[in-house]
Amino acid sequence: MNKRTLYTTTAVVTAILLWLANAAGPGNVQGIDRTGSPLSPGACDACHSGGNFAPTVTAELLDAGTPVTQYQPNKSYTLRVRVTAASGTPTRYGFQAVALTGTTNTSAGTFGTAPTGFRKTTIVGRIYVEHSTPRTNTTMDFPWTSPATPGEEIRFYAAGIAANNNSNSSGDAGAQLSAPLVLTPLVSSSNDIASEKFGLKILGNPIGDQLRIRMQASVSGEYRFALISLNGSTLWNREIYLAQGDHPLNFDASALPDGVYILQVSNGVNTTGIKLIK
Repeated sequence: MNKRTLYTTTAVVTAILLWLANAAGPGNVQGIDRTGSPLSPGACDACHSGGNFAPTVTAELLDAGTPVTQYQPNKSYTLRVRVTAASGTPTRYGFQAVALTGTTNTSAGTFGTAPTGFRKTTIVGRIYVEHSTPRTNTTMDFPWTSPATPGEEIRFYAAGIAANNNSNSSGDAGAQLSAPLVLTPLVSSSNDIASEKFGLKILGNPIGDQLRIRMQASVSGEYRFALISLNGSTLWNREIYLAQGDHPLNFDASALPDGVYILQVSNGVNTTGIKLIK
């Protein structure tokens, strides 16, 4: 076998192996994070290139079909990742996603049973979700349950490909999220549960034009107060320095429409929340 033939054969075998790996999911076959996360050596376009599909990747966390940006503890959601081609006509799609938290990027929450055509796979102790066979649908819906207790923000990373299904990685195009999907804790709890964290109590509930609370600051420092609607929208944020000890606090609620809200309190280490009604 001459060198030219050897090089050609090697290139063909390499292309086939790359196609097989990504066709069955890069995490499962290659053991590689292709989501574009801080742990990723490169997203899907590291292997899939040359196509004119110009795809984009979007991700949402759905609560009964409604996108949210806050999560409640131990609650079931759906992670939806979609690959959209701006041009051309791709015939197959691929996906990979992961939920990470903390400075060490540990797995966050729990992915549920994989739908048909998808799988969960473990890479360096972290759980990823991805296709197990090339998909004809542009969307991946995967069940995900939030952590049992609120903690740090959770970041979802995702990437995907739009492919021409020619049995190799040429003529395809890959993309990743332009920024991670970030979820912050939304704690809907009773007065008793909230008081375990910060001695947090609402003085008068339903409230009037003033939101009056009392809380116990276990340490001196900056405390963040956020008022959040039940769909996860943050209405306002306040940062207040509190010395260690007991504190009565008032917030203007005169412009707040009638409804149910969550008052979330965080000191950068612990986060809790309490439900209020106006």
